[in-house]
Amino acid sequence: MEEAGRARVVTKFIRIPLIIHTVLKRENSLSLQVEHVQVRRTSISIPKDAFRLKREEIEEYIKQVYPNAHSFIIQYEKRGDGMVPFCAQLFLSPSGRGRAFNR
Repeated sequence: MEEAGRARVVTKFIRIPLIIHTVLKRENSLSLQVEHVQVRRTSISIPKDAFRLKREEIEEYIKQVYPNAHSFIIQYEKRGDGMVPFCAQLFLSPSGRGRAFNR
């Protein structure tokens, strides 16, 4: 079979050793801004009753232990008649200058 004159399309994939978390933000102009944040999975120590604390109490504890933290997200799922926490994410700034928590 002759392939002369045919354009050949080659797709190359690269393996990236880091897990990339992509956050899409909608701005007033309706354009999308994409922010790539390197994600490292590790264990952090928080009090056993942290999920029962008020948001301000959790925020204060994390600021003391992780001064470069800029957001802490707790995800809940419905089990039975109530909502229970099943995932917590802590986002840290790459430098030690720390930013205010997202509200």
